[in-house]
Amino acid sequence: MPFDIPHGTTIGLDTAKRLLAIAEAEAKKHDGKMNIAVVDTHGELLTFERMDGAQYASIAISQNKARTSARFRRETRVFYNQLKCGQAYVNTLDAGLA
Repeated sequence: MPFDIPHGTTIGLDTAKRLLAIAEAEAKKHDGKMNIAVVDTHGELLTFERMDGAQYASIAISQNKARTSARFRRETRVFYNQLKCGQAYVNTLDAGLA
């Protein structure tokens, strides 16, 4: 993982609440029912909302996904794409690191 990707500017509770409201409005626009987690730059939960009808199982998923994105400083889609392409890890023998 490159360590030179900046964490970004930390946000406070007021900003987190505004981001949550934006995400909720977007979900409603698409008739979605979501669990929305907003974390700080270190991946610690700032605010969370479970919309009516959202899956209970997705509570932990949304929080862990937000935490992972913040701590690894990239969208979680990057990990999905790596798994999908079979590049979830680097083989140390192939990389000449063994």
